[in-house]
Amino acid sequence: MLSPIEKVRVFQSELDDLERYLSKLSPESLVSPSACERWSVADVVAHMASAFESYTGSIIRGLRGDSSAPPGRPDPGTWSTASSAERVLRAEEAAHRVVTYRESLGDRLLPTLHTAVDGFNQLLAGMGAQDWQKLCYHGRGEIPAHNLVTYAILEACLHKWDIQSKLEANAQLSSGSSRALIEHIEEFMHWAFVIRPEFTGPRRYRFRLTGEISLGKEVIIDCQAHLAGNDGRAVDTVFECNAESLLLLMCGRINFSDALAGGLLVIEGNDEMASAYSVWSQAI
Repeated sequence: MLSPIEKVRVFQSELDDLERYLSKLSPESLVSPSACERWSVADVVAHMASAFESYTGSIIRGLRGDSSAPPGRPDPGTWSTASSAERVLRAEEAAHRVVTYRESLGDRLLPTLHTAVDGFNQLLAGMGAQDWQKLCYHGRGEIPAHNLVTYAILEACLHKWDIQSKLEANAQLSSGSSRALIEHIEEFMHWAFVIRPEFTGPRRYRFRLTGEISLGKEVIIDCQAHLAGNDGRAVDTVFECNAESLLLLMCGRINFSDALAGGLLVIEGNDEMASAYSVWSQAI
């Protein structure tokens, strides 16, 4: 597992690369569609700026012992109990807010992202060893400050892919971010599933990762998704793919059936249970 300081370095590397890339884009590329439904490339950039500003504020408040919801934001415990329809509604409202925010920025889009990233990095640089466990607000729960750094890596890594996958032929997640996210996958994987009323769990899946990055644990889906050690018990289905494909599948960036057809994913075991996994997962 990476230390908080090591995660900060991964985030900084990811954002340095992203900002260099964005600085070279034409105005036409900035307004072109991204891989995020309803968002242009510029909208994705605005979302990241807003997210990193929010994370900075959450940590500042958390260091003071305040992990409650700021004005206008949902209570942190309500995400886990929200229905699928409620989550979709929240996502649609958030998507609309981002577009409005991007429109308000005008030609200050990239400077606003840089300011947000710089502020977040400066805050993290001053964190003491005792600060990383302080509880902070996030719209999906009260979480330790170091988890927000994981979420920041997730935001940067996925949204860079959302941008580049529409502009470049061979967009890929960076190896450093992929490794960090796989090592800390349990911090965010419960976001990727909606357990519907008809669920008759638990279900047990094993991900056999190809390449240098391994998971070494199994995905258990009962009332929510979590990881468990490989204790030799039978699993419903084995998925074989690389770390990038797992992250893109979990986060709704590539389609389950397309991944199978394209050879990005191989299944062993119960095909029906494999299909159920694709139904329970949702875009982050």
